[in-house]
Amino acid sequence: MWGLLPELVLTNRLNGLQGADWHEKLGSRRGEIASQVAALSQSPLARRIIDLDRLEDAVKNWPSGGWHKAEVFREYNLALSRGVAGGRFLRWIESAN
Repeated sequence: MWGLLPELVLTNRLNGLQGADWHEKLGSRRGEIASQVAALSQSPLARRIIDLDRLEDAVKNWPSGGWHKAEVFREYNLALSRGVAGGRFLRWIESAN
């Protein structure tokens, strides 16, 4: 890539974030996420394994900004999105039995 990209780019040792617009995509699906969290409460397995109160609180207390802050990133990019994904998997497992 030498000769194609600026040296400043090639020697940059800072970490970045792939998909830095994650919060915009999540926000555009807020209603769908709220419905999925509500549906998870119907699953005995999800109620036992996932902290649904935490996910419900995250949906109710949706931030209007501060998406770059570590605590917001952890709560929404990690806990909420992964909690919903894990819950959907658990509901799928339940439906297969």
